[in-house]
Amino acid sequence: MTRLTGMTWDHPRGVDPLLAAAPAAAKDPGVQVEWDRRSLQDFEQYPLDGLARRYDLIVMDHPHIGDAIAADAVIPMQDLLPAERLEALRADCLPVVWDSYVVDRRSWALPVDAATQVLVWRPGALDRAPATWDAVMDLARAGRVLLPLRAPHALMGLYTLMANAGTPFPETGAPDRAAMVRALEFLAALAPHLPQDSWEMDPIAAHEALAAGTGPDVIPLAYGYSTYGLEGFRQHRLRFGEFPGPGGPQGTTLGGTGMAVSRHCKTPELAASYAANMAGRAWQRDIVAPAGGQPSSLGAERDADVDARFNGFWSDTAQTLERAWIRPRHAGSVGFQPAASDIVAACMRGQRSAADAADALAAAFGRSTRAA
Repeated sequence: MTRLTGMTWDHPRGVDPLLAAAPAAAKDPGVQVEWDRRSLQDFEQYPLDGLARRYDLIVMDHPHIGDAIAADAVIPMQDLLPAERLEALRADCLPVVWDSYVVDRRSWALPVDAATQVLVWRPGALDRAPATWDAVMDLARAGRVLLPLRAPHALMGLYTLMANAGTPFPETGAPDRAAMVRALEFLAALAPHLPQDSWEMDPIAAHEALAAGTGPDVIPLAYGYSTYGLEGFRQHRLRFGEFPGPGGPQGTTLGGTGMAVSRHCKTPELAASYAANMAGRAWQRDIVAPAGGQPSSLGAERDADVDARFNGFWSDTAQTLERAWIRPRHAGSVGFQPAASDIVAACMRGQRSAADAADALAAAFGRSTRAA
């Protein structure tokens, strides 16, 4: 048996499916993977080139691809797997999820987890999920709305509102200034009605607050964690819904994870075979979902038993995921996110105008693309 090392992110959704796959991995493809883990914030912001020198397999988010390619840190899957196996995986995955890891017609990671920003709410506190932004604002004025705003999530909100309106951030070039101003004003109107601890929350902390039942009742925009729909996972079982944006359930900023093979791996074909198993329908349905993961396989997502176990997570958010938006992936895009999120947060706090914040964001984004 071949020993591999891997790096993932520190949450049951990110760790437990990998540990649950160990017996199957020992049989096929005959590997034992020792997984280390990093915090959600490190996962969102940590450079991949250093990880690639230490680990054979890396669980990554799609905005890291540009940096990974620039550093020659990972191997495209077309160099490691038969074309027919890649095609079978692609056919069993939502196009937006699969395409988020494709640059220059090469797949730099295989999707193993699917996620985007959705609405989260607590049954019992609400009779039904708010279906419009006006309904969200009414609940916010009553102190019943929470929004995770810890960097980079304030920026993720801006990204989503711009894409929802049909004017998303570009991969390169200048973002639409008027669209940025409108989205910033939108967020600034919501901010005074949010709990103060929103500024220190990531999506996990926000889910925890709702599930504890001691604070607000709804999150209109956060990366969904299906584990909070499990019976008995927390005190209150949460439900999820389509994003109630002005433009309908579209344009939310895609999340999820893919599994990449390090350029420094000594057995890259074996590592890629393991990644393909993790991304394949059988493991996604029979291992990933039962272990609390969020399948990237359509066959697993649409399995009625899987959906029911997670309180309708997949069926209640299907349109939002299908119409999600892929973030910029140029080298430097990950470095842009924390500082840009601080600019958005400052505007939401009333510390700078929407116009000033839009200009600062455009300048910072331009610097990130020129550094690529």
